[in-house]
Amino acid sequence: MIDRRRAGRPRDGTPGVGFMVVGVLGKGYGFVRDDRPQDVNRRVAYIALQFPTLSETFVSNEIAGLLDLGWEIDVYPLWPDRSPIVHPQAALLTDLARWRHPLSAASLRANARMLLRRPRRYLSTLRLIVSDLPAHPLRTMKSIALFPTMVWIASDLASRRHLHVHAHFASHQALAALVARSLAGVTYSFTAHAHDVYVSPSLIEPKVRHAAFVVAISDYNRRLLELIQSSDTPLHVVHCGVQVPATLPPIDGERKSILCVGRLTAKKGQRYLIDACRILRDRGIDVSCTIVGGGEDRELLRSMIRAAELEDVVSLTGPLASDAVAEQLRQAAVFVLPSVVLPDGNAEGIPVALMEAMAAGVPVISTWTTGIPELIEDGVSGFLVEPEDSQALASAIERLLVEPQLRDQLRQQAFASVRANFSANDSIRELGRLFEHETALENLHTDSIRPGNQGTIEPSPNTRLDA
Repeated sequence: MIDRRRAGRPRDGTPGVGFMVVGVLGKGYGFVRDDRPQDVNRRVAYIALQFPTLSETFVSNEIAGLLDLGWEIDVYPLWPDRSPIVHPQAALLTDLARWRHPLSAASLRANARMLLRRPRRYLSTLRLIVSDLPAHPLRTMKSIALFPTMVWIASDLASRRHLHVHAHFASHQALAALVARSLAGVTYSFTAHAHDVYVSPSLIEPKVRHAAFVVAISDYNRRLLELIQSSDTPLHVVHCGVQVPATLPPIDGERKSILCVGRLTAKKGQRYLIDACRILRDRGIDVSCTIVGGGEDRELLRSMIRAAELEDVVSLTGPLASDAVAEQLRQAAVFVLPSVVLPDGNAEGIPVALMEAMAAGVPVISTWTTGIPELIEDGVSGFLVEPEDSQALASAIERLLVEPQLRDQLRQQAFASVRANFSANDSIRELGRLFEHETALENLHTDSIRPGNQGTIEPSPNTRLDA
């Protein structure tokens, strides 16, 4: 575990030093070996809501992998992450971040300069954001508050001669990329994950329409985006993969513990796991369950544990860094993530925590929701149960606890499946190829980086969309 107060924070305007970080570490981050030709433009910017943040290790891992492939990267968080804990590897990336407060002198100068030099473009971009106010008032107010930082990002991208910017999530991050396209002429792409496209997505149609390409983390998301878009923007499926060892990790057959890792929030379904533990105890099954993560449901889950008198069965550890999570996985007999779809449509994409458990050789149980069946084949590489069904969940857990041969069979299939289809190395290489293609096109038209070549972005009649 690394304390962010000692590891450093995103610095105000610190230059991107991706290539320098790899050089300092000597062997890089160990994600992807660079065996591609070196005569291509490998320079890209990223936009994140916060960076690095504990709940989005896939973003840090992706950037680390691209650094290993020789990419030079600047990261533009819209707001600094203030959490005290950061994964050890992510802490090495903090100096990539370039950030300006919305009311900083640099942000205000960038906005004044853009308004004076390109008033029509500046105002039409702001008008697009304001047009979403009736549909999403709170989200739009936050976008307006962040707009000065978005304009500074656009200005900095142009001054640093970036050709392409990529954003994770189709919300404020993709909006900032759209602003950069309008004001700085850079091309952009974004990765659509889960809530950002499931729950009444904001301005999703223009975000997709003006993108060079869009990445979906699952076929489920790709099909959803096909229904949303009114353009021919390319849609690519690139999984948020994980690091998979060369061989299946050994396991202690005497393990009896249940592990769940994820933010303590309703869509993760931890309440149903706690109820399943109560059912197992009442059946006379001796179990222990560890739930890792922090979030808004912590007190609710605590009260459920107390009400069911499960204090000796279920423990809440709070958030843990990646090395501590790995240790928990080494001790687990079963990994459970009972995800649900909330009434407003909020749900998981394909949880990275499930992939990590499968890569660690731990058998998994989850639910028939969204893209999860693309990861887990029921009865082959894990078990899937109906969401919100505590009885079915308890029965699936019981089977794996009392049938070690079945447990070993499922974990072997799970490991083979995640290695073949959800390897971070493969995903990072594919994303790098997409970036290379886009920057190669832009290099053929070097004038495209000059503001004014992309045309004014106007609000679309289809900008309001309910999921």
